[in-house]
Amino acid sequence: MTTDSPAASRATVSFASALTATPEWRAWEEAALRGRSDQSAQRASAAFDERLQALRLNLMLQAVSSEEEADLHRLLRLRRP
Repeated sequence: MTTDSPAASRATVSFASALTATPEWRAWEEAALRGRSDQSAQRASAAFDERLQALRLNLMLQAVSSEEEADLHRLLRLRRP
C-alpha cells in the first residue's frame, strides 16, 4: 500500500476523526488556544525559544561553559514531551 492510495487516505481520515473525538484531544486544543491568547505565556515561550537558540548556537561554536551545556540539555528535555 502506498501513502497516496485511497485505502491509506481513508485510514488517515478515520484515525484523525477518532483522535479528535477524544476528551484528551479536546482538552489539549482548549489549552493550546488559551496559551496562544495569553500574552504572558507567549512572552515566556519566546524567551524559552530565544535561550534555547542561543545555547545551541554557542554549542556549535564550542563557546559554552559546562553550566550552559547542562542548561541546554535541561531545556531540550523540557521542550520534548
